[in-house]
Amino acid sequence: MTATPDAPNPQNDSEPIQPIPLHIDFEIPLVELGKQLFNDRRLGNKGNISCADCHNLSQGGADAQRFTASAADPEYLRNTPTIYNVVFNKSYYWTGQFTSLDAQLDDAIKELGVNWEQLIAKLKSNAPYVTEFKRLFPAEEITISTVKQTLIAYERSLITPNSRFDLYLRGDPQALNSGEKKGYALFKSYGCAACHQGINVGGNLVIDWEDFYGKPSKMEKQILQSGNSPTKHNRLSLGVRGNTKIRVPSLRNVALTAPYFHDGSADTLEQAVTIMAKGQLGVHIPHNDVKLIAVFLRTLTGEYNGKAL
Repeated sequence: MTATPDAPNPQNDSEPIQPIPLHIDFEIPLVELGKQLFNDRRLGNKGNISCADCHNLSQGGADAQRFTASAADPEYLRNTPTIYNVVFNKSYYWTGQFTSLDAQLDDAIKELGVNWEQLIAKLKSNAPYVTEFKRLFPAEEITISTVKQTLIAYERSLITPNSRFDLYLRGDPQALNSGEKKGYALFKSYGCAACHQGINVGGNLVIDWEDFYGKPSKMEKQILQSGNSPTKHNRLSLGVRGNTKIRVPSLRNVALTAPYFHDGSADTLEQAVTIMAKGQLGVHIPHNDVKLIAVFLRTLTGEYNGKAL
């Protein structure tokens, strides 16, 4: 798959955010087979869960839940990140521990409660899958490599261009109203764009929470605390497992992916903006500025396959 850059717009050369490319080339047969696998619940351990159950395209590529338990580790709870536009991320998972979709898949299949050997066996017992893999991969048929190729092809196809903000970046000043433009100016002036930048408005940096919040106990109190459970028993805390690294999430289509943060602790964009300003920037943003930034963030909702999300 290759992305063809859009024609440059001189007025936006210095902007911290770039529009999603309009033209993406990919192998349609691979994408279609990957889509089947992504949505097939029969591949789960008990035949009742698929990748799409947590990454629902009709729910912003996530699941609208505060957090989802891992089938591989029920004690390890996290808010589900969106699957849209993952091709533009530099790392994956909340800790950014994987730097490629290929590597990430080795861990992701565990969410189905299976390992590669079990998954391959399920596919080989399914005649239509055997036929399709043989058609697309006559020399290999069904292997870990070919399964990965199809899933990655599908995941890379899940792009959402043509948000109103993208239209604005491409030179249409009428794509945003005055309030949305003010919100974008505030997003930059408060420093939000220092981390949330690039094509995906994030997804390309891994930061250490201790750089902003100090030791985990303070960090948990400000943003990571999951509820009333004592800190040492807080399963959502990045600090409990000794890892205070966290990937800056993409803000593309963020209006569709509430609740927010790795533990789903913010229900609205306004709450998320307020919390991040206080915790990361150490400032209290006036309520009207918070509203304007949230208004801007809602312009980041794009299209999938030519239809508005």
